[in-house]
Amino acid sequence: MIQENDYIFLKALTKALSYKYPYLLPQVSKEFILDKTPNQLGDIGTYTFTLNAKLESKYSNKSLPQFFIIKDISIWNNLKGKFEQIELHILDGMIAGFKVTSEYSDLDLKKIDTSNVKEKHFNNEDKETLKKITGNIPSDFLSQLDIEDTFKIEVPEGEFYVIKNLEDGNYLSMDKKGAVYGMMHDPYLVKKIFDDKNAFFEALKYGEFNIYEYFNKKMSL
Repeated sequence: MIQENDYIFLKALTKALSYKYPYLLPQVSKEFILDKTPNQLGDIGTYTFTLNAKLESKYSNKSLPQFFIIKDISIWNNLKGKFEQIELHILDGMIAGFKVTSEYSDLDLKKIDTSNVKEKHFNNEDKETLKKITGNIPSDFLSQLDIEDTFKIEVPEGEFYVIKNLEDGNYLSMDKKGAVYGMMHDPYLVKKIFDDKNAFFEALKYGEFNIYEYFNKKMSL
């Protein structure tokens, strides 16, 4: 059941995002968002909204992607002493749900960082593009990667396609030329690891590169 603190939380998030998504802030109202329920098919902390159908024509925007996720909204967790990521789920331009894994009471709504926000889109175009870049990948490597769940990330450094989701806004990605990058959220980092895909797959094959060892080393710095 939706409560007053849900509206306060959503208002803070959409206000912080208003420079890029100004259409979301007016939607956070008791007249439009009527209720929230746990998404049984989603991750822990994922909720969907019941929206007022009579107002959908006011906020719906068919020119936007049918469904996408605004990822890596960072909010300070006082209990954990670090930033954590929040998601907003957008359907036809309307705020349709969100993901938060902490109690609102642990979060500082005055410390919201949107500088590394990304969009996750759900279509076959990104997957097909990545498969053209990688070519045929040996089955031994496919199990280590997330090719089927890829999505494009657009940041000032360029366009990248996720090949491994390391969670919490951290990724291994590949650019259109096949170079492999590490993309870390906190501190923000986009760094080339391999100049081309062949060097990456060779390193995996001979055990010269381990994805999780690389990730853990970066996290310990």
